[in-house]
Amino acid sequence: MQNKETLKNSPRTIRHITSIAAFEDLRYSWNALLEKKHIRSAVLTWEWLFSWWKVFGDEKKLWLVTVWEDDRLIGVAPLMLEKRRKIGMPLQVLCTLGTPMNDIGGFIVQDQDLQIVKILSDFILEQKREWDIFELNEFPVEGLEISVLKDIFSQRNFRLIEENNEHYYIPVEGSWDDYYSSLSKKFRKNLRRAERNSAGLGNVFLKQYSGNGLTWGNFDEAIAVNCHANYPRICHSKKEQAFLKELFELAPQWLTLYLLFINDEAVAYEYGFLYQNRFEDWRAGFDTRIDPAISIGKFIALKVLEKSFEDGLKEVDFMRGAHAYKQEWRPETRIYTQLRFFKRQSPKAMIAYLGLEKIKPLLRRF
Repeated sequence: MQNKETLKNSPRTIRHITSIAAFEDLRYSWNALLEKKHIRSAVLTWEWLFSWWKVFGDEKKLWLVTVWEDDRLIGVAPLMLEKRRKIGMPLQVLCTLGTPMNDIGGFIVQDQDLQIVKILSDFILEQKREWDIFELNEFPVEGLEISVLKDIFSQRNFRLIEENNEHYYIPVEGSWDDYYSSLSKKFRKNLRRAERNSAGLGNVFLKQYSGNGLTWGNFDEAIAVNCHANYPRICHSKKEQAFLKELFELAPQWLTLYLLFINDEAVAYEYGFLYQNRFEDWRAGFDTRIDPAISIGKFIALKVLEKSFEDGLKEVDFMRGAHAYKQEWRPETRIYTQLRFFKRQSPKAMIAYLGLEKIKPLLRRF
């Protein structure tokens, strides 16, 4: 289903898309538009978001706001409406499509056109009867949407909670030897020890699978490893597996899997997205039955980074999560933000705001 609204004195129209069939029809227009966005990620592609919606969209409402010029797509706000409970109260939350699994969010807008962002924002505000809280997740702070949204919503007297977080990435510049030498002496010593200890178990090798060389059987091996990992959510979640299978079928051209083998048995994996000559390192795990002293997780990370330099990639993105182990690789940092706008006209939204802004910080002290 989609509702169409023509803007006054403009060739542009808004289409509010709420059906999966209309979402499916957007594939090529969506990705053509994404090519023009300053910040691009596989997580913003039609394939990623459509796959996610097919698997996780139950009990939620699809809420895509699109802007068109004649029959050409020029702007998308990928959103969904879901019910949540905050401080025991039911609330309607309009939020970024893919939450909480999307590591990167954002509006997709042609030519950094601020007027399109304003059109999207105005439509969202016109529909404010449908929602209590408007939540945007993992938007890059330098994205053009941020300042426009904050200005527009503050003028309409909305309350805002903003929370920033760091994403780490490795620019692939110069030679692998130069990069490796830049790591701390202590960390290099740990890596050499991990390599020696791994070799002591037998024949150790890394294999990369992507494109036509990637089969679902390769992912079966990764899932088998995940069953013995620290966080075996893929192993135990049929929905996680279904989502991965959808991505495998829709986007084999950029889905990439690395498996580390010892004596022909997979013991660790990393997989993500080879997109725009960048590797977005989305998921990783290793078999915890292997002696922790071997540091098999560090070893596969070392080999994946080395392979990325060999292949001439532009960047390895560690994605969301400012974990200490990522800092050992001397990454650079990008800042992303979560914006939550609370509607003053909604008593429930304001109680939730006060709970998050005033009460929750006090509870953290105890």
